[in-house]
Amino acid sequence: EAIARGILASPRYVISVYRYEEEIKKYAGRIGQIRDPRRRAPMEQHLRQLRRALEKADGLDVIFQRYMKPDGKYLVFCAGRLHLEEMKAQAPAWFAPVNREYRLYSVHSENQESAREFRDFKNDKGPHLKLLFCIDMLNEGIHLDDIDGVILMRPTVSPVIYKQQIGRALT
Repeated sequence: EAIARGILASPRYVISVYRYEEEIKKYAGRIGQIRDPRRRAPMEQHLRQLRRALEKADGLDVIFQRYMKPDGKYLVFCAGRLHLEEMKAQAPAWFAPVNREYRLYSVHSENQESAREFRDFKNDKGPHLKLLFCIDMLNEGIHLDDIDGVILMRPTVSPVIYKQQIGRALT
C-alpha cells in the first residue's frame, strides 16, 4: 500500500536460482518413472530446454556484481544454522567480485555474539561490502535506515514473512 501511494519507492527485484541441481535430479527421476514414451518425450524435451537455459544463466557472482554496491550493507536471510554456514562459505566466490574487501556478520539465536555482531554491523561505515547473515531474526520490528538490500536465500512460503524481510530495506 505504501508503494502504491508513493510513500515508499518501488524496490528493484532481482530473482535468481542458485540451488537447482537437486530439483533437476528429482524431475529427471520422475520422468524416468513414466513408462509411456509418448508422455515421457515432451517432458524429456522440457528437461533438456531447462538444462540449456540454466547453463546460459548468469551465476550469482555476476548478478551480485551487477546489482550490489561495493560499499553497500545487505541483510542475508538464511533458512537455518547449517544453511547460514553454507551461504557464508560461498562469500568469497559470490561477493569478492563485488568488492574484495567485505565483512561478514551473523545473528541467530545460537550465536552468543549476536548482539555484538548486530551492533558492529549497524556501526560499520567502512568502504567495504557489509553482509549480515541472519536466521529468523530481523524479520520484523527492527528497521535500519542504511540497508541497501536484502538477499533472500531461504525458501519463504509465507507472504507476511516475505514482505517483512524485504521491508527491512525499504525507507
